[in-house]
Amino acid sequence: KIQEGRDFELTARGYGEWFHDCLPEDRQAPMLDVGCGHGAFLRFLELSGYQAIEGIEISEGQAVDARKRLKCPVHVVDAETWLPSHRSYYARIFLNDVLEHIEREEVVPLLGRLATGLATGGTLVISVPQAAGISSIYARYADFTHHFLFTESSLEQVLYMSGFSRVRFLSQRLPWKWTVRHVAYRLMRILYVQLMRLAFTLE
Repeated sequence: KIQEGRDFELTARGYGEWFHDCLPEDRQAPMLDVGCGHGAFLRFLELSGYQAIEGIEISEGQAVDARKRLKCPVHVVDAETWLPSHRSYYARIFLNDVLEHIEREEVVPLLGRLATGLATGGTLVISVPQAAGISSIYARYADFTHHFLFTESSLEQVLYMSGFSRVRFLSQRLPWKWTVRHVAYRLMRILYVQLMRLAFTLE
């Protein structure tokens, strides 16, 4: 019910603002969405022309919902069960808004398991709520199942602890539109970012 108010196709297309420079050129590259939920990110990959994509989800209800909207397979299984039979297979593994739901002592083991599913040169792509922000306290407690949030520093730390060798962070790429609403949003966003930088500098 939490997802019912969101436009599925609009949400799916919106992922392009964040995942614009971490996708493979090969549209046949195998990719896995871990904790795919109702499938909006997989739909984004479908719209982007990727063919060898699949999702895993521990909630049967969400998996059933995703299958109604997607062409690609969605499996009801956890990563620990799925990955041993898919070692060194995926060019990309995605973990979108999942890591903050994992209990602290399970984070490093989970990331280590995901690493075993990556092919040589493969990439794990993670999206988590940002802890270093004015709205962080809301993000932390907006969902009862959140255990904690990450900053860039803590996420980098836990990735290196899990055996990953290179970490980089992506910036959002917003399309420019000459509408009053969009220009106002962009200006407010610029102001917000500058205020945040000032606050952290002073702190």
